Amino acid sequence: MTTAPFPVDRRRTAISIAFDNNELIADRVFVRVPSNGSRFTWRKYKPGETYALQDTLVGRTSKPNEVEFGFDEYESNTEDHGLEALIPQNDIDNAPQGYDPVDSSTRRTTNYVLLRREKRVADMVANLSNYSPQNVTTLTGTNRFTNYTINPLLPGSESDPVGVISNRLKSMLRRANTMVLSEDGFDTLSRHPKMVAAFHGNDGNSGVVTVDFIQRLFRLREVVIGGAWASLTPGSDARGTANITRLWGNDLALIYKDPTANLTEGLTWGMTAQWKTRITNTRFDPDIGLEGGQRVRVGEHVKEVVTAPEFGSIIVDAFGGA
Repeated sequence: MTTAPFPVDRRRTAISIAFDNNELIADRVFVRVPSNGSRFTWRKYKPGETYALQDTLVGRTSKPNEVEFGFDEYESNTEDHGLEALIPQNDIDNAPQGYDPVDSSTRRTTNYVLLRREKRVADMVANLSNYSPQNVTTLTGTNRFTNYTINPLLPGSESDPVGVISNRLKSMLRRANTMVLSEDGFDTLSRHPKMVAAFHGNDGNSGVVTVDFIQRLFRLREVVIGGAWASLTPGSDARGTANITRLWGNDLALIYKDPTANLTEGLTWGMTAQWKTRITNTRFDPDIGLEGGQRVRVGEHVKEVVTAPEFGSIIVDAFGGA
């Protein structure tokens, strides 16, 4: 009989899969789609053909015109992301009733794996090369949404989130159905006088707007708010609080997300190819402490890819300069 060095722990795999950090939004930005293997391909259909007007008129005895669907095919590989946690047997033996150190370590290790994914996704959303150049708008000075000043003597001196976001949406080849912004960004947007005035019908000096109102105002399916924190300093300094910062920055992204898209069908800004499911393995390790202990490994095979840059738009530094 062959014994696997890391036998699958089905119960703790379920714990790992079920773990949900409400602050993380990566799965709502880059929807996971299954891959048949570590190596995968995805298709990008050509916009010129997708939106082409075809001659559909058929004569009484003639043959219908023929169409052919062209696409570019790209190839990539899923990446292995995982971590291990060590639990001394002494900790297990002395755990209080109702507390399982191995279960707790499984949850915390899963959080670390997902937090790193959150960082990858946040960086990809902020990367301007993931958008068509015409879909990138950079705000500066008083145009940033953090500028609430309305000066009737200087028309245009104040920021206008309603106008800027609406214009971005109208200019997109496929109108975005999802807004992605930070917790701080949403707080700024929800209190902006022009947003408040549109919501409450007042002068905009008081009140806040709701997520539902933003969705209705801009005809969006979803507003995704990233609130995750992380320490970006490796090593022992990461245990402190001085270097903890938000993962989602000052930009506002607008993306078209097709929840039914997969690697071969559908048009969507980005997706996550996932091979197999998230796993948790455990084994006894005699080299942990005096009495040995349990070694828990949590990981997944995933790769985030931007499949249609034309279907995304970004407003750079929308919430900067506050």
